[in-house]
Amino acid sequence: MIGSIKMKSALVLCLVLCLTAFRGLAQTEQEALGLLHLSQGSYDQAIQELSEVKELSTDGLRGIAAAHLYQYNIDSAAHYQRRLIASPGRTEDDLLAFVGILKRQARYTEAFQWIAVYAENHPDDSRALKYFLDPEFFNRIFADTGRFEFYHLEVNEKEDDQSPSFFGD
Repeated sequence: MIGSIKMKSALVLCLVLCLTAFRGLAQTEQEALGLLHLSQGSYDQAIQELSEVKELSTDGLRGIAAAHLYQYNIDSAAHYQRRLIASPGRTEDDLLAFVGILKRQARYTEAFQWIAVYAENHPDDSRALKYFLDPEFFNRIFADTGRFEFYHLEVNEKEDDQSPSFFGD
């Protein structure tokens, strides 16, 4: 009788371990499916699949951040990119991607802090040097100084003609 109880306990333990492994395998399969959707350009499906994974790997975080970025959901992309750079598997490219997202959100001070982290490992990188040579560049370029104005030109159409002008010209 004691042997059958030990056998049942061992069977239950084996069953629990198998189910746990299966659940982990299902999580990785779902993450792989989400990354497959991402590589095929189905960003909404990638987001749906990757959002259902409880613990995303580094590649999964990178993928869901990219999918949100491709969908122009900058706030969600920043959320996942922030989680990615806090993970131990981050790369230097992840830091640069995060800096780009921060610039899209007009958070230049925080972007400057993260490019400084990047510059510690890559002091000669031209992207990092751009920030340190002229740290006020982005604040200056987007400041409303009143130097420019719109002229409504009568062309062949009723719509306004928006032609480019370069900063400083």
